[in-house]
Amino acid sequence: MSRVHTIRGLGLALAALITAPAPLLAVNGEIVQQQVAGGKGYTVLRVWGSHYDMGYAHAWFMHAETAAMISQTKIELGAGNYSLARSYVSTSMAWKPDEIEDELDGMVAALAVRQPAAAIDKIDLKVVNVVFSDLAYGSIACRSHSCWGNLVADPIKTISTRRLDFSTPITAANHHVLCVWLPTDGSPAWANLSWAGAVAVVTAVNEFGTISSLHDYGSSSGTPYTPCLPRSVAARHMLTAVTDPNLDGHADSVFTMLQSFDAGTGSFINYYVPEGHGAVITCRRTPRPTFHKLRKPQPSYFSGDVLITTNSETDGTYTPSGGEFMADYYQDLEDANTTATLQGHWDIMGSSGLHKMSIAYRARRDMTVWAQGRLDPGTTPRVELEWADLDSRGTLTLDVVNETWGTVETEPNQPIYEPNQTVVLTAAPIDGKYFRQWTIFDPNYPGDANYAAIDTNLALTLAMTTDQHVEAAFKCGSGLPLALTTLGAAVLGLMRIRRRARMPAMAPPT
Repeated sequence: MSRVHTIRGLGLALAALITAPAPLLAVNGEIVQQQVAGGKGYTVLRVWGSHYDMGYAHAWFMHAETAAMISQTKIELGAGNYSLARSYVSTSMAWKPDEIEDELDGMVAALAVRQPAAAIDKIDLKVVNVVFSDLAYGSIACRSHSCWGNLVADPIKTISTRRLDFSTPITAANHHVLCVWLPTDGSPAWANLSWAGAVAVVTAVNEFGTISSLHDYGSSSGTPYTPCLPRSVAARHMLTAVTDPNLDGHADSVFTMLQSFDAGTGSFINYYVPEGHGAVITCRRTPRPTFHKLRKPQPSYFSGDVLITTNSETDGTYTPSGGEFMADYYQDLEDANTTATLQGHWDIMGSSGLHKMSIAYRARRDMTVWAQGRLDPGTTPRVELEWADLDSRGTLTLDVVNETWGTVETEPNQPIYEPNQTVVLTAAPIDGKYFRQWTIFDPNYPGDANYAAIDTNLALTLAMTTDQHVEAAFKCGSGLPLALTTLGAAVLGLMRIRRRARMPAMAPPT
């Protein structure tokens, strides 16, 4: 049986007729936008749930493209070198975070259904995730820049752009995949601009507005050390390891974390945290490969409001070689006493790279994302999205009035919920006290009693079709009304500034 799957985006009315076998489990994913012709183009894909579920959904929708990436990589490396690559990936590389293994297991399971003849295993997937960054080393000659402070205007707090200057004989890489990963385990959501089958990072942004990306510096692979952390895997680990809502410690935290590993290759890794909290990490090969140095913005360079990365080393007090055109852009802004724009940031980077990403950050989970990929010849249309268009998870905020008189059980108790997931709240008053009511606020007016519904049952069932804000009030035995003063709060999730209806879990093609 076949089903017509409608693809939304860029004002296009596209449809793809997909014939597929029945899945082994529900597919937690959705194609948000897609424009592909002759194997070239772009796909914006959203996946959510456990790490296994997300990997399964990614490969379910991108099965043919993933198989093509692996097949073309085998041809490019040759049988002998591909065998060596598999051996090295299996024995000499660390993969962090640990959840990457679950994502890859999910991909293997989906590919076994969708591409059974390809006989793809987890090692194949690991090879294509690190082949250019650490194995058959491909020179990633890039340009990146970020600005904040006096160089941006409210409501924008930071603008960052990264251009990947990279040539590849793997034509499947000209199908650019922006995959939005929405885990429900409390780890940060992130959007990876790469190719099918990618769980590691060349260019990606997380829900904090941090761009993680790779650059070159003394990047020969040299003698391998065991176990090394591939630089693309390191860039992924950095992006999803920190959950502290305070941005100022993120760079130091990830740099400390990386000291436990040898670097797979020498390189730069950008870690552009918004509002001046970012850094560039230098990885070196000799005398031993390490994540060696953390370069932060310097007060003497554009008043500490700019980071620029090329493939040349700098201490941050001067422009690295090859970055003069970006420094000129900022100097022109200062001379004109004006501020940067997302369009200006984008335009000065041109379209010579394999892909490009720009972020206009306003707050956590509140940013504009632009992306574009090369087609050889030409480029894809620019994809323009708001983070709220990408993040389909629901969050729950619960305030308890007179919490010493009762408790609330939440089932399931998660920091973030899948689209349309059911949550049951059960009030349990202590002896001699009573439950008064639930106040369920309108998601568009959190905390405003003028836009709220009341429920007096002990159990309340919610469908997480949006962010939810609920108040539970307990009362004393006299039954007299209480002043609705929140004496305690149990915050189970973060309220979003920008709100939208959540997408329900989508039935997979059959």
